[in-house]
Parts: sequence; structure tokens; C-alpha cells
Amino acid sequence: SGIGDSVLVVGDSEMIRVHVHTDDPEAAKGLFEGLGKVENFEQEDMNEQIRDRDERLGAAPRSHIVLLVHDTQVAGLFELDHVTVVAGGSGSISEAIATSPAEEVILVATSATGAEAAASALIASGRKAELLAAENLAVALLALTAADSFEGDLGASVNAERLRGDLLALTAAGIRAATGAEAPDGEFVGVVAGRTVAVGGPEEVVVAVLAEIGSAGFVTAVIDPAGPLSAAALEGRVAELDLSEAAMGDWVCAFAVEA
Repeated sequence: SGIGDSVLVVGDSEMIRVHVHTDDPEAAKGLFEGLGKVENFEQEDMNEQIRDRDERLGAAPRSHIVLLVHDTQVAGLFELDHVTVVAGGSGSISEAIATSPAEEVILVATSATGAEAAASALIASGRKAELLAAENLAVALLALTAADSFEGDLGASVNAERLRGDLLALTAAGIRAATGAEAPDGEFVGVVAGRTVAVGGPEEVVVAVLAEIGSAGFVTAVIDPAGPLSAAALEGRVAELDLSEAAMGDWVCAFAVEA
């Protein structure tokens, strides 16, 4: 920490990730010479980013939402002035926080990995911000597009509390690859409201999941275009379906149900 501040170190015996604010990036990088291989070295001018942000703050809202996703393709699924979509680790999230058009930020994570990276970025940023966790990407998309409770001139804490209520009002469901402890390799797990409803092949599991939510009202679904399921497997099984495509990491299909 002698060469900078906001130092954050996470990792294990095999690999560590280091975040530091310093005036001498090369000196910081040099600390690891002889200790291991430095990979994915990212260098950003935070002062320039903050200056750019400050220039915008005159007419900027008080709070803004940053949606953390696995695939940048999500940015094309909706257009909201108060939402920025970010894919990547803590470095990308830190940049989004520093360059936010608002004084305060609400981070919405759509995975456990995203939540961990967001927490690390928040600690390093020192900015006033709120962190929310959506059960999956479909839940986040439906809450953000359907809700009309966000007001940019209100602080992050107020808007985060409203958005938290919108997220909790939705039922999350999805299909992901099974782990070794759950089922043999190649099988999938169907989950509805945190409860496992089926284990087996993707087509079998999606039928079971949709049977659980099929009588519900409006359903938002996101499917991984590279995954084992096609849009045809979902069509005709729910009353109203809004279907999008995007990679989601562990999930091959995610649902959000609005009662």
C-alpha cells in the first residue's frame, strides 16, 4: 500500500486479483516481478474519468442504475436512460461507477459472481452506492422495464428500496447445468422460486418448469442462444411470453413471472 491507496486483494493460492489507485502504475506492476505472471493488466486514468463525470453532473440526475450482466448483448434488449449495462469484472464495474452520469449509483447484479465483483468495486470506489441482487437476468429485465417507480432526482437509497420491492414482487425460475452433486454430467436442473422442480434432460426440465409457471400471467424469458434449448421449446406453454436471447453464465434459460 506504500505506492497507492484503495488497495483490494482477493484470490486463492493459485491466483490473486489486485486493485489499487496509484500515480505510478508501472511501479505497482513491478511489485510482482519474480513472484508470478501478471495477466489482464488494466490501467485507467481515474482522474480523467472523474473530470468527465463532473462536467456532466450539472444537468445529471442524482442516481443512476448499473446493470451487471454476463453478455453485452443485453444492452440491446431495452433502452432506458437511467440504466447502463456492464459486462465484465471489477475493473469494468469500477469504470462504470467512476463515469456514471449521476452522483449516486445503484448496482444490480444478476449472478453471484457479479455481486462479488460489484462489492469489490464499491469498496475501492468510495462512492455512495447501493448493491442489489436479482435472482436472474430475466427478473432484472422485467423489474427495470416494468417499474415506473424510479426517479432520477432521488437518492440511490430511496430508488434502491423501491427497486428492491419490484424485484421481490417477481418469481424467478430457470434452468441450469447440474453440478456433480446434483446429477450426472450433461443433465440439467429446473428451479422455481428457489425450489428444484426437475432434474434431467433440457427438454424434460423446461416442460416441468413451465408447468409450474404456465398458469401465471406475463412471463419474461431469456434463453442462451448457444445453449441446449430453442425458442420452440418455450412457445405455447405460457399465456404471455416475452422472449430474448443472451448468454447468462450458469443459466441456459431464465424466467421472471409477474403474478
